[in-house]
Amino acid sequence: MKNDIRAIAQLKKSGLLMCFAMFAFMAVVIIIGLLVIAAKETESFRKAYHITVGAFFGLYIGINVFWKILISVDEIPRGLAFGMPRKKLFIYSRIVDFLEIMIMTILACVLLIDVEKSIIITAAGCCYVLFMLLEGLVANNIIKYGKIAYWIYYGCFMFLCFVGPHLAVLKKGYKAIMSFIFETVPNGDSIQITFWIGIVVAVIAGILINWLTFRKIEVKFNS
Repeated sequence: MKNDIRAIAQLKKSGLLMCFAMFAFMAVVIIIGLLVIAAKETESFRKAYHITVGAFFGLYIGINVFWKILISVDEIPRGLAFGMPRKKLFIYSRIVDFLEIMIMTILACVLLIDVEKSIIITAAGCCYVLFMLLEGLVANNIIKYGKIAYWIYYGCFMFLCFVGPHLAVLKKGYKAIMSFIFETVPNGDSIQITFWIGIVVAVIAGILINWLTFRKIEVKFNS
């Protein structure tokens, strides 16, 4: 058990250090922005505080859309090449992902004072599902198929970012989903129960998809 924890810590060390550096930089930028706003408009400081802190967590999600993929593409082959059993590597990696989301959720609950905790927890559940799907459908396929899979994902992502907002169908669908998750769900007990059952099912499905693609990854050992 101790050896497994030591091995996964060693494997995750470089990624965690880069992640820490990234968030430290973002925190400094946010603090500077808050000080500038506070110096100009004291009355709107509370609102500006929530906007900038919210932007910090938004950037966390946005950056991880690519960061999670790049880290997985680097860590999984190394872990398998080092001799870690697939099941142990997969399980410990999922635990680390969960702990990361949990820490960010606690930080958000502490820092975002005016935001309902149910909304933050809902967003956290959706993020975990998203990360599982990204690792399973994108990262694992990049390891298997190479740059072709990466460029397909990159093209789809760019399309959704730049073309998607101008398509009425996608715009309406996005607004409807956001409204349901962050307005309808927190205000209805029966809807919350149904929604969270759906989140649990989605998490299980995401982990299952991740495992089905993960277990087929081939590792090439350099002679």
